[in-house]
Amino acid sequence: MGYNARNDEIRDNVTRKTEGAMSFLGAKFQNCVATAILVSVVLSWSAEAAPPDYGYRPIAIPATVYIATKIYRNYANSGFTVCMAINTNIRRDICAVYDVYPNFIPIHPVHSLIPQYIPYNSAVSLWVARDTQRPALQCKLVSAKYRLSGFSCF
Repeated sequence: MGYNARNDEIRDNVTRKTEGAMSFLGAKFQNCVATAILVSVVLSWSAEAAPPDYGYRPIAIPATVYIATKIYRNYANSGFTVCMAINTNIRRDICAVYDVYPNFIPIHPVHSLIPQYIPYNSAVSLWVARDTQRPALQCKLVSAKYRLSGFSCF
């Protein structure tokens, strides 16, 4: 085996190794391209799919930011304490629920939940009690939502 034959053998081995590596890299590239196409097809299918229809439901937005609760002691020198709810929103009516204490049924004081419709930019009295009444009148906002047009509050 001469010098040229040995060089030819080495060259053939190198060519075979590079061809194998090239075919391996080519297969890898083809797999990547196929995967990318598959992923893009799946994503486009999910993007075109319509969301499930749960029917029409009005969305009520919390409105506690616009409600102020005030307790006036000896309101207008009448000897009564008045709990008032004030809607400071200038555009929308609000439906509110208040926890009022004490409500005497028939003798002992209990908590009562009072639903109240409050028109925009106005005040509504929730509960009235005597100044001398013990325990003293307390009222606390439980929840408030905007009144949706066409729907009643409660």
